[in-house]
Amino acid sequence: MNLAEKNTVIDFLKSKKLSYPLYKEVLDHFFLDIDKKMSEGMGFHEAFIQVKLKWHDEFKMVSPDILSIGRIPRIEARIRQSYYKAIFKNSFIIAGVFLLFQLLYPPMQSYIIVGLSFIFVLFFLHSLISRNIDVLQVFRLFFHPMATRGHALVFGVFLFGEFFSKDFFEKDYTAFIRTFGITYTLIVFILLLRFQKNKKLVL
Repeated sequence: MNLAEKNTVIDFLKSKKLSYPLYKEVLDHFFLDIDKKMSEGMGFHEAFIQVKLKWHDEFKMVSPDILSIGRIPRIEARIRQSYYKAIFKNSFIIAGVFLLFQLLYPPMQSYIIVGLSFIFVLFFLHSLISRNIDVLQVFRLFFHPMATRGHALVFGVFLFGEFFSKDFFEKDYTAFIRTFGITYTLIVFILLLRFQKNKKLVL
């Protein structure tokens, strides 16, 4: 491909509003696929059209999450969903491990919350200073679908701890249940900032 042909591909992919890391990856695939077809004797325009048809479904605009506002290309949504699942799974597991430590040694409750809060503040300040996140993204962080799920979980466990835990357990585990909800939410925020720092998610 010559420079003009490459610019045609670049302009097409920029119009799809992909995140930068994904844009670079898809661009490489487009170049490779088009070069392969051209090496087989096909002209640029015909090769470009065929590659676009191959990727057509991936560029359809969909909602990435039931709680998300706006639509993004399907390939972007699929990748975000995989990150959401990883964040949910890791946050739940880590919060569960911390809960186990708390049950074995109750005074650890306050240490865990203070420690995680400190880590979150460090991540947050580092992201601001290094310009990995701006003021608008700070606002979006607290209303991100994963964060919203965290808010709902905390609200749910608070209600369970306040009204139902004594009915289910012989001992009062209200404080532990509350701490689990807060711990889960803090870990979600930390992981969201980490993914944002690595440019894997757009807040």
